[in-house]
Amino acid sequence: MDLIAQLEADASTEENFFRATLLREDVSRLQRLRGLSVSVSDLKTFKSEGTKLGWTQGDARTWELKDALDPLFDAFYQWTHDPSPSNGVRVERAWDAFCSFRLQTMIGCLSRVPKPDGAQ
Repeated sequence: MDLIAQLEADASTEENFFRATLLREDVSRLQRLRGLSVSVSDLKTFKSEGTKLGWTQGDARTWELKDALDPLFDAFYQWTHDPSPSNGVRVERAWDAFCSFRLQTMIGCLSRVPKPDGAQ
């Protein structure tokens, strides 16, 4: 899959330790997701098992990512069973949406600080 190869390449050249670590973790998750998609017989099982791949620490907060994981799982499962270029693009778009949502949900909350009175 082009997405996995791209993330592997990005991880190998990333200078920021934390970003490189996240990229390697994402590659691992997507590789396990790919294996899962060919080993299960239906989308419902795929989604159920896919949420247990360590999307958050101990999967304790993975439920918070459900709105972005569901479309990713749909696209990924479809791509695995029909690896057409259009399905590959669908996976990449779902991945981008997931990453944005994850950043906003999981990391964005750490960057928000109370603004001083009157500040915009």
